[in-house]
Amino acid sequence: MKVLPLHALLCMFLNIGLVHSQDNTNTNGIKEIDNANKTIENANSSIKSTNQSVKNTVDSSKETIATIGSLFGSKKNKENKKREDIVLITVQQVSYDTEQLNSLYSRITKSKGVKKPIKKFSNGTALITVNYKETADMLWQSIPKQERKSFKMVEISDNNIVVQFYEDN
Repeated sequence: MKVLPLHALLCMFLNIGLVHSQDNTNTNGIKEIDNANKTIENANSSIKSTNQSVKNTVDSSKETIATIGSLFGSKKNKENKKREDIVLITVQQVSYDTEQLNSLYSRITKSKGVKKPIKKFSNGTALITVNYKETADMLWQSIPKQERKSFKMVEISDNNIVVQFYEDN
């Protein structure tokens, strides 16, 4: 059997001690990294949960505000109702299929600012209802004279026009 010199034995023990020390250091470092990763994952999960809670609160608040606003009516809706007036045009002594009535209705519906035209007919009277922001007179003036000449003006106000049909001879 061969005997190792003392300094070789000493070097061997030192190397074993260093390797063992490095293993402990690496193990501790890995454990610390794992702990840090778990902490980061927990924080991210908590952040996601908090963000979702805030989003749900905001959505719920919007619904609540909308509900409360609808109970009292919003200022915008009141202003819109004031601006969008209804004009009623009554055409008396006319037949439903009269070409001039259909031409008048077509011109009215094509006039700038006219919305939601409705035409009704009963007992020789045609009723044309439109949403129009301006006065009834402004609507009537927007129709060319050629279209208006078959109708005699009976009455006109801010929201009402009454005309009688007569054939131009």
